[in-house]
Amino acid sequence: MPAVRIEAHGGYLVRAETLEGVDLQALARDALEKEGVAETSVGLLVSTWAPRKLVRLAYDAPYTYGRQGARWYRGHHALAEALSRAAPLTVHAYVFDPDLLEGVVTYGGGARVGGETLVYDELDLDLDELSDAEFEAARDHWPLGRLAQLLGLTRGELLRLPYAQGELLSLDGAKP
Repeated sequence: MPAVRIEAHGGYLVRAETLEGVDLQALARDALEKEGVAETSVGLLVSTWAPRKLVRLAYDAPYTYGRQGARWYRGHHALAEALSRAAPLTVHAYVFDPDLLEGVVTYGGGARVGGETLVYDELDLDLDELSDAEFEAARDHWPLGRLAQLLGLTRGELLRLPYAQGELLSLDGAKP
């Protein structure tokens, strides 16, 4: 059976129990304004991975889809910063472009507290000498693999989070 190709994506990951009482819509609107992005026709997709009480937040806008959209998350962290300031939580902003790079930047208390980016072309790895199992084990030590372990997921589960069922919140001020 051929492997399913996971498309490029990005977003923000938080624990579900830490979001109680947080006005996600207001924070997302304010973050977009801080980023200098017009919020017209923008939504916030909130997806939950129930087994690990994990929430993925991602903007629903033309500039956040595909390879270009995934890389948008590489430099747009205002929501992660705001969320980590609004509640006692850790927020992971991440980007995955299967042809170019993967990266994670972590925020706590409104400040960047860690992060790492791996550009695949810069890897010193001889793929011809690795078995499939060895290659998969190596990827567990890359930024998204380490983040997955921290969150209690496999790398594959983390990469499939954009396909989890979610709810689209309007950022026009209307209540969900």
